[in-house]
Amino acid sequence: PHFVCNDCGDIRCLDDDAVSIRLQPSRLERRATVTAREIVLRGTCQRCNDNP
Repeated sequence: PHFVCNDCGDIRCLDDDAVSIRLQPSRLERRATVTAREIVLRGTCQRCNDNP
């Protein structure tokens, strides 16, 4: 998973255990082959929060 700051564009790689998401097979996967999944969190990083 990654975190992308909406303000400065900084991208941080997150540890797998930093985000808890339960993935369940979707209807699409029953009809298509999924080759990759991406988890991207977007928001404001601490540096931008501290310096508005």
